[in-house]
Amino acid sequence: MSPRTKVTREEWIASTTGLLDQGRVPADLTLLDLCTRMGVTKGSLYSHFSGLQDLYAEVIGRYLRDSPTNGLASSMQAIHGPLDRLRLLRARALETAQRDSAMRRWAEYEPAAAAAMAQVDSEVAVHVTTALRDLGLPGEEAAVMADVLMSAFAYHAAPAPPRADPATFETLLAILARAATAPRRTTEGDEEVDVTAGVAQGEVVLVTHAKGLPEAERREKLALAQQFAGQVPGLIVHGVPRSHRPAVAETGGGTPA
Repeated sequence: MSPRTKVTREEWIASTTGLLDQGRVPADLTLLDLCTRMGVTKGSLYSHFSGLQDLYAEVIGRYLRDSPTNGLASSMQAIHGPLDRLRLLRARALETAQRDSAMRRWAEYEPAAAAAMAQVDSEVAVHVTTALRDLGLPGEEAAVMADVLMSAFAYHAAPAPPRADPATFETLLAILARAATAPRRTTEGDEEVDVTAGVAQGEVVLVTHAKGLPEAERREKLALAQQFAGQVPGLIVHGVPRSHRPAVAETGGGTPA
């Protein structure tokens, strides 16, 4: 193929960035490979860049400009539901899955690419953690679960996320244990009824509240109701088999009835 007479700087950047969209790492190609793709000689590169590293810096900058994090802040503010925000984050990641995977492989040995990925990860982690806190998880647990969720996003596919340290693993176990014993919820009219275990064996506690109460407030009201049931005499029904015991404490809006 005869060399092209003129290739612009922008064409060099766009063509090399296009490798990322194909899931390929630009640095895995030689200068000759890149020139062959462009249909030019090596002199064309040096007429626009000081060398390959100069070209790579432009490609990484272009990646950041077009990354899935751009515009996320406004999108997150426009969506009220935390779960819907998390779904949007994953959908954005899927749109650029090949590019992000290639960048992550490049980041394993290219410091500039690693810095770019760290910036993207940090921005996404803020949105994920915020959504988890809005779901009711406290700060430390939200941060741990954010790492877990981000490992499921497409752009986190390679390399594999690091193994959790013992403290982080225990935090995960605490989250799972709490989820397994989470209060069951039934809905009727404009109110919801949360049902959870009481302090004494076989005791249950009911708490009624308006629909849509934030998770953190729900848990706080349940905790107060459990405390009340254990402290106030006469609430526990004695002499009834556990399988037939009625609710022993019922509160409306978190205060004893």
